[in-house]
Amino acid sequence: MPTKAKIAVIGNIEDVHSGKFQGDPALCLRVAVDEDDGDTSCYYCIIKSWLTRDLESLKAVFTKGRHVYVEGKPRARWHLEESTNAVLVYTSVLCSELPMLLDANAAPPTKAKTTVIANIGDVHPGELAGNPVLRLSVAVDENDGDTSWYSCIIEEHLTRNLEALKAVFTKGRLVYIKGQSRAKSYLQEGTNATVIYTGVLCSELPTVLDAKPKG
Repeated sequence: MPTKAKIAVIGNIEDVHSGKFQGDPALCLRVAVDEDDGDTSCYYCIIKSWLTRDLESLKAVFTKGRHVYVEGKPRARWHLEESTNAVLVYTSVLCSELPMLLDANAAPPTKAKTTVIANIGDVHPGELAGNPVLRLSVAVDENDGDTSWYSCIIEEHLTRNLEALKAVFTKGRLVYIKGQSRAKSYLQEGTNATVIYTGVLCSELPTVLDAKPKG
């Protein structure tokens, strides 16, 4: 089974602007999603020029306030806030197809869900908001030959024994993960450089897809 990562977002458009992605023209939709904890998350959905013959004409379709369904690849990105000189990280969605307009009166509530099929590269304990978690670093082989890494976070409320999961989720296993994308960053020791990565906060325990290795 090939590895892959996908994010699906249902949300309301807050802003639309033209720009570039990797040197090519693109249209960016800022889509707002109401989270279960009462907060609002924004996803920056990138429509590349190869999806349509006329990017500019889409501005008349994807207008502020419209309810949309967006599907694509999750990517952690960043920009430098000029007024504070702070690095701000956010989750972008590289659209795999044109977003779909939804009827605001009949559409489901806003939400965002990420699914990942990947191989485990590393497993280690950690903390999130002061609570113990288990982190799986998983690798996805992209179509362009590159490898993308995702940090998948298993919280304590999903299992009675986080420590016991280390014997299940071992290096090399193929797993299916479902949850919410979170753009994260940390300072790399030695270089003091800011490293940006895509985190996935698991909504349920990952599913092991391969047979248990022998030995």
